[in-house]
Amino acid sequence: MISDLYDVSSVLRMTFIIAGGVFGLFGITAAGMFFCMRICSMNDYGMPFTAPIFPFSRDSMRDTFVRANWRTLAKRDFKVQELSGAHISSVGERGEDGE
Repeated sequence: MISDLYDVSSVLRMTFIIAGGVFGLFGITAAGMFFCMRICSMNDYGMPFTAPIFPFSRDSMRDTFVRANWRTLAKRDFKVQELSGAHISSVGERGEDGE
């Protein structure tokens, strides 16, 4: 069974190979920067794809790279809806019928 990501990764790999073959290290760097900008501009379900790393939010970074202890996590009340760039409505903001 071939996964659906095989086709996407093949195209991405060939893009980097062609960019490197034509423009060298500059092409690989430019392709990498374009790929990073594309990932940062994507939104899934109203939430930035690279959240909480980009857009940067200090409150949400407390448990991203290093696991914070439970006391530290329990002290601060952080909601995903308050993250900049998020377009998610909380349950209380929706109507009675859930729309």
